Amino acid sequence: MATTYQTVRNKLEEKLLTLASIQEVARYPKREFSGYPAVILVPAAGDSDWETNNEHERIYAFDLQVFYSTKQLGNDVALDRLYNVVDLILDCFAEDTQLEKPTIISLPAKKTMISVHPVSAGWEALEDSELLLSKISIKVTISCDVT
Repeated sequence: MATTYQTVRNKLEEKLLTLASIQEVARYPKREFSGYPAVILVPAAGDSDWETNNEHERIYAFDLQVFYSTKQLGNDVALDRLYNVVDLILDCFAEDTQLEKPTIISLPAKKTMISVHPVSAGWEALEDSELLLSKISIKVTISCDVT
C-alpha cells in the first residue's frame, strides 16, 4: 500500500505531466534531462498542527525545481521562458479546484485532502552549467483523523 507522501507525490507528478511544455519530471536530484523545461519533484519539510483531540492537519510539502537550458538561447531568452513555465505551473495548480476534492486523490483511511498551495521561490543560474533553475514550493494540507 502506498504511503500518503507517495500518493500525493504521484498525483502532483501526474498533474505536471499534463503540461505539454514540460519535457521531463524526475523524482530525484539530477542535472541532465531528456529535454527542457524539466522538473524535479522531491519531498520537503512539512508541518503538523492539532485541530482537535481527534483530528489534526498535516502539511505534505514538496519542492519543484524547474530547469531551463540556456544553450543556444542565451540567458535573457531562457529566463523569460523559465518565468513563463513557472507561471504555467503556478496557474495549473491554483486553477485546478479538483485537487482539493477528497475523492480526486485516493488517500489512506482517515485522511482527507484540504488544499494545495504552490508558491514561487525565485531563480538562480547554476554554476558550471548552461541551466537556469527556479524553485516552487507546494504545500498540500491533509486532515488526519487520529482516533
